[in-house]
Amino acid sequence: MDCKAWFMEYLDAHAPCGMWTAEADCAVRACGAAYRLTGDAAYLAYMTGWADALIAEEKCVPGCWRALFAALATGEEKYRAAIEAVMAGLGRQPSESVLSADALYDELPFRMAYEMKLGGMEKVGLAAAAFCRAHEANWNGETGLFAGDLRQTAKVLLALTDAIDVCADQLYEHWRAMVDLYREELRGALRHGAAADTETEAMLLRALQCGVEMGLIDPERYLPLLQKRAEALEAAGCRNAAAMLMVKGGAL
Repeated sequence: MDCKAWFMEYLDAHAPCGMWTAEADCAVRACGAAYRLTGDAAYLAYMTGWADALIAEEKCVPGCWRALFAALATGEEKYRAAIEAVMAGLGRQPSESVLSADALYDELPFRMAYEMKLGGMEKVGLAAAAFCRAHEANWNGETGLFAGDLRQTAKVLLALTDAIDVCADQLYEHWRAMVDLYREELRGALRHGAAADTETEAMLLRALQCGVEMGLIDPERYLPLLQKRAEALEAAGCRNAAAMLMVKGGAL
């Protein structure tokens, strides 16, 4: 498959709208990686288009942070205002209670991006600490799962890769704490093989792909596994998810 040609066709056929979905998140994620690699303005335009659609329909949520923060690079005030509005809805700092996998997935990457871009990095440590509290309370070393559930583990892994991605590694203590959590939870999740639920499998493979691309795990060991499981995902009928997993580096 020509991944670049397929992906550009996909972007043309899936115009940004005001409804944020898991597939939209995956597409915007791939666009961000492609834009960093190629500098092609078409990828930035697609991400900005999502931000515009969400703002127009007043449907900005923490989970769409990649589109909002990508659009922030244009310098237009409306994107900063939208980000500030989402942050105001969350509250200035994360709860000190133990967060669920859904809460980690939904809000902590947004908080981390906000602190790195707009918050002066003041509360990066609080966001990292929230991951650590949740891991200590919910991760079971015997089963290798967060809250005893593979889907919940997949959500935590994705939240961690997002937070690690935006946390500058010069903040080494916080960055390294999250990397260690990611590696431990990934090893646990992979002990269980492919998820029966294809959406959960796609989430796990996205987290695995991010770890490879960010250099958190050994590509010689994990990239063949990613390719094998992506092929199985495509065979199960999830062509879009499988192909997007293969849209990376060399293919673009």
